[in-house]
Amino acid sequence: MPPPSLYELLGLSPDTAPAELRRAYEEAVRVATRAGDHRRAVELSTAYDALHHRLRGSIYPAARTDLGSVGGGATIHHLDPARARRRSRRRAGQQRSWTRRIVVVVIGAAVIALVALYVWQSVLAHPLY
Repeated sequence: MPPPSLYELLGLSPDTAPAELRRAYEEAVRVATRAGDHRRAVELSTAYDALHHRLRGSIYPAARTDLGSVGGGATIHHLDPARARRRSRRRAGQQRSWTRRIVVVVIGAAVIALVALYVWQSVLAHPLY
C-alpha cells in the first residue's frame, strides 16, 4: 500500500488551491511539532516531498512569501535552488578574494621585513663613517 498523500493526511480534496494547501500543511506541521509528534511531522514532510515539483513550486514560489496569520505573522524567505547556488558561489568567491588579499599582504610584509633586515645587516657590517 502506498503512503498516504498530503491531501489525505490533511483531509483536503485534490483540487484544493495551492495557497489553502500551504496553510493547511504549515498548520499541521506546526501543531505536530508543538505537540512533540515528530512522526506526524516527518510523515507530512515526506508526503509534501512526494508532490510533483510544479505543485511544490506553486505552493512555495521562488519569490519571498509572507505567511500572513499562520505562524504568528512570521515572514519566511524562500529562494529557488539555482539562486541559492549562485549566492553561495558568489560568497565563496568573495571569501577566496579576501583570503588572497590577506596572503598577498602577509607575503609582502615578509618580503619587506627581509629586505629591511638585509639592508640593516649590510649597514652594520660596513658602516659609512
